[in-house]
Amino acid sequence: MRSSRVTLLLGICCVLVGNAQEPAGVESRLEAGNAAVRAGQYEQAIAAFQALIPDLRDPEAAGDLFLRLGETYRRNGDLAHAVAALRQSAELRPGNERTVSTLALALDAMGRKADAAAAYREVLELNPINGIAVNNLAYILAENGGDLDDALQLARRALELLPDLPEVSDTLGWIYLKKNQAARAAEIFSGLVEKHPFDISYHYRLGMALTQLGDNFAASGELRAALKLNPPEDLAARILHLLMALGQ
Repeated sequence: MRSSRVTLLLGICCVLVGNAQEPAGVESRLEAGNAAVRAGQYEQAIAAFQALIPDLRDPEAAGDLFLRLGETYRRNGDLAHAVAALRQSAELRPGNERTVSTLALALDAMGRKADAAAAYREVLELNPINGIAVNNLAYILAENGGDLDDALQLARRALELLPDLPEVSDTLGWIYLKKNQAARAAEIFSGLVEKHPFDISYHYRLGMALTQLGDNFAASGELRAALKLNPPEDLAARILHLLMALGQ
């Protein structure tokens, strides 16, 4: 089942932040790397960006390049190299929200939840209305033994900031489930199922909320709807276990 983390796909822009002292040809070589990213040719883009590193003397330009390199590594699934590049970018450009946001996402995807939470908090120090960071921090707290009241407060704030993102509503509903506030959770997941009827996780979580409410008939209906959508094996096993517990 997919998580409620929102993946922030940062656009790779085409303009290098630098100065006239950079060697000739840097911008055209950078654009070649950007074009490779847009085409999904991540290995080619990484090679192009790496080749530029010795030529960039300006810290701002070098920090921008390491950000691009780190985001490209992240898209390519190489999270360890992504984190290394993004930390280099952060050293060159301290307090850059975009760099810290991307670093937080990479750490989160690696499963380094404590480090990711710290990075999301740093993002919020730089920009308290970054709804992606607010949502993702709420989810980490809820899933890793954090204070559920704090998580709930963050999730409500995220929904205020990003009311149209279903992942944010999902986070809030999940936290209500964990706090045994099933009626509120059911209301949220019912709305999500209506808007996104082919999302397995929303049917499953609505089934869980209805189970908490004691509406076993409706719960089994949602769980069976989730099964019909061919969930991954591990989720299917959880759904079947819950159906058995309901006597279905």
